[in-house]
Amino acid sequence: MFKNYVITAFRNLKRNKMYSTINIVGLAIGFAISLVITFYILHDLTFDRFHHNADNIYRVLSIGKKRGTKNSITSGPLMAVIKENIPEIQAVTRVYNAGQRRINRPGVEAAAEEAFSSSVTARAIFADSGFFDVFSFKVLAGAKGEALNVPGSVFLTPPVARAIFGEENPLGKPLTIRRVENAHVAGIVEAPPSNSHVQYDIILPLIPKQRAVWWDSWKNLGLCGYVSLNQNADPLLVNKKMCRVAEDNNFVEIFEPRLQPLLDIHLGSADHLYDFFNRGKNDVVVVYTMAAIGLMIILIACINFINLSTSRAAKRATEVGIRKVVGANRRNLTSQFLGESILMTTASFFIALLLVKITLPYLDTILEKKLEINFSENPLLILLLLVIAVFIGIIAGIFPALVLSSFKPANILKGKFHTGRAGVVLRKILVVFQFVITTSLIVGVLIVIAQINFLQSRDMGYHREQVLMIPIGLRGDTDILKNKLETLPGVLSLGRISSTPGPNFLRTEILREGGDRTKSYTACKFYVDESLFKTLDISIVKGRNFSKQFATDAEDAVIVNETQVEKAGWDIDDLSGKRLAMVDIEGKIIYKPVIGVIKNFHYLTARQVIEPMVFFFSPRQAPLLTVRLTPGQISRSVEEIETEYKKIYPDRQMHRFFLDDEFDLQFNNDRKFAGNIGIFSIIAIIIACLGLIGLVSYAIEQRRLEIVVRKVYGCPELKIVSLLSTDFLKWVALANVIAWPLGYLAMRMWLNEFVYRVTLTVWPFLLAAVGSLIFALLTLSFQTIKAARTNPADTLREVG
Repeated sequence: MFKNYVITAFRNLKRNKMYSTINIVGLAIGFAISLVITFYILHDLTFDRFHHNADNIYRVLSIGKKRGTKNSITSGPLMAVIKENIPEIQAVTRVYNAGQRRINRPGVEAAAEEAFSSSVTARAIFADSGFFDVFSFKVLAGAKGEALNVPGSVFLTPPVARAIFGEENPLGKPLTIRRVENAHVAGIVEAPPSNSHVQYDIILPLIPKQRAVWWDSWKNLGLCGYVSLNQNADPLLVNKKMCRVAEDNNFVEIFEPRLQPLLDIHLGSADHLYDFFNRGKNDVVVVYTMAAIGLMIILIACINFINLSTSRAAKRATEVGIRKVVGANRRNLTSQFLGESILMTTASFFIALLLVKITLPYLDTILEKKLEINFSENPLLILLLLVIAVFIGIIAGIFPALVLSSFKPANILKGKFHTGRAGVVLRKILVVFQFVITTSLIVGVLIVIAQINFLQSRDMGYHREQVLMIPIGLRGDTDILKNKLETLPGVLSLGRISSTPGPNFLRTEILREGGDRTKSYTACKFYVDESLFKTLDISIVKGRNFSKQFATDAEDAVIVNETQVEKAGWDIDDLSGKRLAMVDIEGKIIYKPVIGVIKNFHYLTARQVIEPMVFFFSPRQAPLLTVRLTPGQISRSVEEIETEYKKIYPDRQMHRFFLDDEFDLQFNNDRKFAGNIGIFSIIAIIIACLGLIGLVSYAIEQRRLEIVVRKVYGCPELKIVSLLSTDFLKWVALANVIAWPLGYLAMRMWLNEFVYRVTLTVWPFLLAAVGSLIFALLTLSFQTIKAARTNPADTLREVG
């Protein structure tokens, strides 16, 4: 019996090739996309969970008491003191992101010309000896974590060790690393997995005394701190104790420490400042959106499958009648139809697995995320999806299995079988639902793109095009380079500044009139030279610029922005004698005369308002050289700058980037978000149109005689095409009416994350409507035109 069911199922698939192909392929694509999105989401949701004590590991934040700003850094001494004074804390560690570091092979001097061709560039972090007590990264060979207390001790990951030493034993071998004296390989540590927010290739020893100003000061926030609590510890109680310890030890008064669970770091830090250690972080809203899109796509695919399966059920009425005549009972017929449906969904599922496996090498590039898809390591997930496939097969097979098997053979064989209006109405509702989803996705893509374009084209108050940024450090000989570059014909102007665009600025505590610290606030703090404002075309609206002609500028003067003037409650036309009260690194209140006010410019991310800014005249503390280049000579000018740089610093490699590129980095996640929605929207449209092809074919087949009669009586082909198309297009139009408010509400919620946002107009909705109608019309036109051009005689011969 079972063999007979399988043979019959395959014969039906072969007999109806087009419908079978549409059904299986459409569902397979839906399964494949949902599977990819599932792994995408799992990758984000499993960040940092591989640590043995992950539920009890926390990052120490510094929260602004006035504005609630969240800073992902803390002071170095706090970590050591809380370890001694809070018994619930099992271990602590301090970490610092050292960026890219060049490591030379043994025996190669850093100053040698060949050094750069015989070295490895690796991601480096500084960490203290508690690093391996808090985290579960394994030391594979060599010394243990205590070695991070020893200056020069370096841990390498296996790939870096092989790149430098080949198959030699690297332990104890010397290394040449800039600014790390007596560097040697103390141990080999496992490389972090891709779902770790802590990423490194080498670990350098963090010795607080070596950078006491930043790493060993209660007043400076310069390190990332992590704590591991005992199993039964109450994090809220630990947090209260930590705040008391901080207050007792003169922790920065305008901030208080707070614990952030390790498992919340990747998805819960979108609004955090100084979060440069959190590699590849994502926004939980994006993850939820991707989950919703995955669910929508699988729903569209399932609707297609169910629609086409039920629409074809009536074609098999005669088969059911004959089977009943020869003795088949209702149970046999139900098993037959359910079996065929489950066979098709199961086949779709395995085709989906194959599609994912084939496209895996391309998914990383498309999604800009390293997906580790391993079916053997996720058997429960695969089993769950297989169960879903079987469930869909059961749902799709219920109609023919129960409805058709209930009819009397005599009525079926006499041609008196009718499926009724209920099935037709249900199919139209499902078509509407499909296009509601696809139109909503198109609306989302258009609005995200419009918002990104709005922010990129918005006047940010400063010139950022053709501006080259060169990190030059804080060495005393950097004026030589600046003076030399000023003579190049392609250089219009040069200036120095301490920070690039983004949220990771230095900050200073500002007091209101009278020096009242209870009403203090923070402002962005910049060190600049006298040429910076000219280079970036930032206008001075009141007062004057810094000048070397005034000896007091370097010691006492500050320039502020318009927001700072408003915050202080000053009259911008009467700033004579105004002084800015602020707190220095030692906690003392100092006063600086305000010599000028610049026009507001937006140097933060577009999700934040323009904050108060204070500028100090201190080129020696401004390690970024900004070079404004002549348009049309960019490539030649960059080559000339690199040549001059090499002459002055033969032992250093010049790192450079353009200011507009740095500015655009803040939109990377939004661009990825828009790109992913766009890709999946196209796939959703394709799946929906595949279903529409099947339904239109079925509708045309049902109305073959009507078409013949109309043609015989002289109905124009265009009229027939219109009649066949209108019935479906009106449902697509209805889907747009439903999709508009849904898309509006969803995108308004997303736009609320931005301080500066595009105004929602009717155009994205109209374009989405036109787009979905065009897609539907193109899908319909091929089949309707073909049906309208069919010779009536051929149709009559087939049916007669």
